[in-house]
Parts: sequence; C-alpha cells; structure tokens
Amino acid sequence: MRKLIDIVTLTLVGLFSASFAANAQFTIDGQFRTRAEYRDGYKTLAQEATYATPLVLQRSRLILGYTHEAFTFKLSGQDARVWGQNAVNMAGSTTHIYEAWASYAFNPHLSVTVGRQELKYDDQRLMASKEFSLTGMSYDAALLKYNNKETSTSFHLGAMINNNGQDVVLTSYAGALFKYMTFVWFSKPLSDALAVNAINFLDVTQNTGDPHIMYARNTIGGNAIVNAQSLVGGQFGAYYQFGNAQRVGAFTSTKIGAYAFNASIWVKPANKLSVTATVDAYSGQDWSDATPSKKTSFNRLLNAGHAHLGFMDYFTSATLSEVSGAGLHNYFLRADYKVSEKSSVQATVNYFMLSKSYLPGGTKVDKGLGTEFDFVFNYKVAKSFAIQAAWMFMLPTETLEAIQAVTPDTGEFSHFAYISLNFTPNFLKWSKPVGE
Repeated sequence: MRKLIDIVTLTLVGLFSASFAANAQFTIDGQFRTRAEYRDGYKTLAQEATYATPLVLQRSRLILGYTHEAFTFKLSGQDARVWGQNAVNMAGSTTHIYEAWASYAFNPHLSVTVGRQELKYDDQRLMASKEFSLTGMSYDAALLKYNNKETSTSFHLGAMINNNGQDVVLTSYAGALFKYMTFVWFSKPLSDALAVNAINFLDVTQNTGDPHIMYARNTIGGNAIVNAQSLVGGQFGAYYQFGNAQRVGAFTSTKIGAYAFNASIWVKPANKLSVTATVDAYSGQDWSDATPSKKTSFNRLLNAGHAHLGFMDYFTSATLSEVSGAGLHNYFLRADYKVSEKSSVQATVNYFMLSKSYLPGGTKVDKGLGTEFDFVFNYKVAKSFAIQAAWMFMLPTETLEAIQAVTPDTGEFSHFAYISLNFTPNFLKWSKPVGE
C-alpha cells in the first residue's frame, strides 16, 4: 500500500505541475464500493451439510486523469479485498494498479492507446471489464482506434502479448489469459433505427506439454440492433468459432466448430416500464460420442457472465465447466420499472437448460437445469452516491443437482442477497483556460 501511495503522490506532483500548460485538464476521481452479501447457494447449490455465510467485499479506487493537446493519460490504483482477508498486521495485499495507459491522437479520428486498460465491446458477451466482480478486469494491450463522430463509425484494432515475466526464451504462459490475442471491431449505424457491429477475435494458446506448439482459434460474429422510436426494439447476435485446440487428455490437436447466438426483443408498454425477452444459447459437446472429431463447445473468451446468465453466477466460466462443457441455453424475461427519477426496480426470471443431453462418460440426462429469479432495486441518493439491493434464488432440477454432486433429498433452498453502496466522488477537476 505504501508503494502505491508513493506512486500516486509522485504522479500527482508531476501531472499537476504539467497542468500549467495551455489546454491541459487534470482530474482526480474515486470509487468506493462496499457490498455486504448473504450467500446461501450462490454459485453452488445449498445443501444440508453446508451453512450460509455473510461477508463484505470492498473495492477502493483512486483514478488520475490528465489530458493535454493530443495526449491522454490514466492511472488507477485499486485495493480490493474481503473484510478481514488482510488485517493490518498480516502479510499479503490485494493492492495493485488497475489501469495505467497513455493515448495519443494523431488527428480527431485516429488514436493509439497502450498499457493496462479496460476492454469492453458491445454487450460484453465476448470481452468485458467484469464490473460486478470484486476486482474487475483490465488487460495489458495496445489499441488502435478510429472513431468518426460525424458518421458514428468506429473501427478498433487491438493486440495482447502475455508472458510470466522477463523471459529470455519462450516459456509456457501460466496466466489466465491467452498467450497472444488480437481483435478487430467495427460499429456503424445504418439508419436512425438500425445499427450493426462486428468483431473478429483471434487467440493463441500453448500446448501444455510443449510451449512451442500453439493453437490458434478464431471467433467471428456481430450484432444487429433495432430501435424504433424507443417504443420497441430488438437485437440479434451470432458468433462462430473455428480453428484448433489441444485435445482433452492428449497432446494432439482437434478442430473447433462451435457457435453462439442471442436474440432479444424489448417493448415499452408504459412510460416507466420496459419488458425484455431474450434467448441466449451456446453450443456444447455431445459426450455420447467417445471419440469426437471436432470440439463443438463454445468458449465465451473474456465474457461478462454475470450480465447474461443469471445474477447467481452459476454459469460464469468461459468454458461453461459448470455444466461439463455440454453447452447452455438461457431463456429469460425481464421487467424494468422506473419508480422515480432516483429509483428503479428490475425483476428477471431465467430458465436454463443444457444444449446437449449427454455428460462426460456418455451419461444421458434431462436438459432442464432450473429456474432462477432475480430482483434488483436501485436508488441514487446523490450525484456520486448510489445504493443497490438485490435478492435472487434458484429452483434447480435433478440434472443440476446431479452435475453438482448433490445427494438426492439433501438440497436446501438456494438464494443470494446483497446491499451495495457505491461512492464515485470527483475530488478535483482542473482546466487551464486557453490563452492563460
């Protein structure tokens, strides 16, 4: 923590001194999010042998921003912890740099950003900042951006190269991300009521036994968004995954052929009410085939699972390992109601089912997994202070209980609740007027 304070202090002095240049702007912002949770079936089903646990998660960020002419810099320090996880007299720390990047604009449309940064695109089904998690998610990347505000056209090209440290020879990357990654993203409105976007995501992973052997996987797809006078709208998205991957339990490769699609329609029957119906589907592996010639389980890459597959986070991994990679379908209906200018409520019902009816070993099961109900209340106390309260529960089927190895007749009511306090103060915003 002391090291972070020293870094922040030196940065403040340097940036504030530099701010006396014309057209400069310097900001200091913060985020202090404290979330008290009650977990009794969160992520895994509650059982007679398990007990509910209350806990408090806290995330604190200090965010420095500086802009001068064509340059923009951002430095964000973060401390993320569970209360009691690291007492003052204990070793270890969850304090780290969350974002640290520099950007240069070649002209009003074209810029390059390099460093640790958040990456989130479209509805974050493939690439997300994972805001709900304790730490969030940022990436070490280089990003070339073309954004034309006059035509509302955007084109981004990004890349990552990941290593364990200052390697002098090629080694196996032990991190949770890919060894190499690059993506191209495009977005363009075709009319006032229709917009489209597209993405091509290429990732490269290494053989677990030989780092020189690598596997390239390509994910391509996009979305079409319709919005007719804000009264009715819809979205359709589809992705296809192809390339090569390491064969499970062997050092050989296998071909990939997987898909995902989503379709939503929303209506506003009243001024303060909107209703959304969505189908979200990810292909899975058919484990009835003992020697499959192709990997058909879709990998959701850097997805925001919490945003799309239920707030109890039963199915958040990229590989859907929670259902043995057999794929997943989610059918959900959500209602949003704006109570007042400061408050709103949201109610969602999700029905989950497997894409394939076989699990590893050729075990045949019913596809239904269960129904989840989510209720969320938001209240904006002040400009920089918001409260969110939520309660949700899962009604599982025997299939989900079997997957989680729950002994029959030992399951308990699974539910999850939290209250989140979110402070987002602006400590300083200083601009030097032109000509001073």
